Amino acid sequence: MWRTCVSLCLFAIMILLSGCGGGSSPMVSSQPVSIVFNGNYEFAAISQSSPANNFFLRGFLRNNSTGSFDIPVSDVNLTNTCLKGILSSLIATLSGKVDSGGSFTLKLTAAPSTDQMNINATISQDGQTISNGSYTIGRDCADSGTVTGFAVRPFTGTYKGSVKTSSGTVGATLVIDTQGSATTAFGSFPLTGSVVFTNTGICDPTLAGFFGTQLALDGSAAGASLSLHTAPNPEFVAVEISGLATSGTANTIQATARISTCIPPTITLTRQ
Repeated sequence: MWRTCVSLCLFAIMILLSGCGGGSSPMVSSQPVSIVFNGNYEFAAISQSSPANNFFLRGFLRNNSTGSFDIPVSDVNLTNTCLKGILSSLIATLSGKVDSGGSFTLKLTAAPSTDQMNINATISQDGQTISNGSYTIGRDCADSGTVTGFAVRPFTGTYKGSVKTSSGTVGATLVIDTQGSATTAFGSFPLTGSVVFTNTGICDPTLAGFFGTQLALDGSAAGASLSLHTAPNPEFVAVEISGLATSGTANTIQATARISTCIPPTITLTRQ
């Protein structure tokens, strides 16, 4: 009798074990997922040959689900005048890829010329910081150096700042209402907004009706750079505001504002 009981118990244990571990389990994919570029980026390149060759590459960048860069190239926001001239006069293409570890290659090529710029660097897992980078430019614009960069937060929001003049303090309230989309590699993002200037002492009598008036602005952003301007208006002087965000948060903009010769052009604008 006890032998029969032991046999039955062993049989039951075997059934339980086969039910727990004997069945097939779903396969979990181990396919690495590429780190995503998708936004407004600022690349700073430092030349090994001459500080005069330092440049910035700015604007929209995105890769696809396989990690490859596949967006078209049109007007590239590139401050390297030699390469920009070549890219703008020929058909430019963008290629390269990001792997799951963050290493990436980026190539801007001008066809049918053999001029091209190659960037090799690392992007952080959150897609915000570019480090350990190097670049090479071939042929007519031959150069090489190091590259760093960062993603730039949208500029939408309210910024305030002030600047002293000979007759008082000029205050500025800049509101950027919208930052639109970009679709081409290192292209610009359209901006709309308004600005109000206040002055405790009018340094130029012809501007008396200018202060306190809300002025509509249009412009664009690329990387850490932005530029805004008023539409032509016979009643007021034209206003142009341009500047650079000091970091990827875009919370502080070192700006220049062309208003009048009696107002200093530089002003620091801080996001509220």
